[in-house]
Amino acid sequence: MIEPQTLKKVIGRHLNLQAKWQDQKFETLVDSGATRNHILPAAIKRMGLPYRQKEKPYPLITISGDLILYGNGIIHFETGPVEIEIKG
Repeated sequence: MIEPQTLKKVIGRHLNLQAKWQDQKFETLVDSGATRNHILPAAIKRMGLPYRQKEKPYPLITISGDLILYGNGIIHFETGPVEIEIKG
């Protein structure tokens, strides 16, 4: 059974930071209470980040209890580790 991932019980703080990967500059949100990291598929495509199919896809539920809109609510892809430069 696939367990849904939810943010309902997460209480934390977040930071909005400027980041850079290769020559691509972008804004990022760091959530100290998050249990996973997520990135928009459009951002992966725009920046040319490497990605692959997940071995174990899982549903992602928003804080309001709804599935995310992308991919029928299922996370199917993941990026590999990437090193980014962050300015606070």
